[in-house]
Amino acid sequence: SLHFRRAITERITVRVEIAVGALGRTSIPTTYRITDADGTLYAEAEATLVWVDRGTGQPTPLPPGLRSRLEAT
Repeated sequence: SLHFRRAITERITVRVEIAVGALGRTSIPTTYRITDADGTLYAEAEATLVWVDRGTGQPTPLPPGLRSRLEAT
């Protein structure tokens, strides 16, 4: 989901912050914030990424290497 907080009405440099939440067995919850240099919030978003087996198209457990790297951040 995406929540707009205010319009960006001129050319500015924005910062996109990305955070990973508590990992599921097959999923990676993520959050996003778009701000400017002063910290003004323009938008917030949440998304859940699901690891899928290419052959079956079904959710599959996150690979151990990926899981350990994400848990270390």
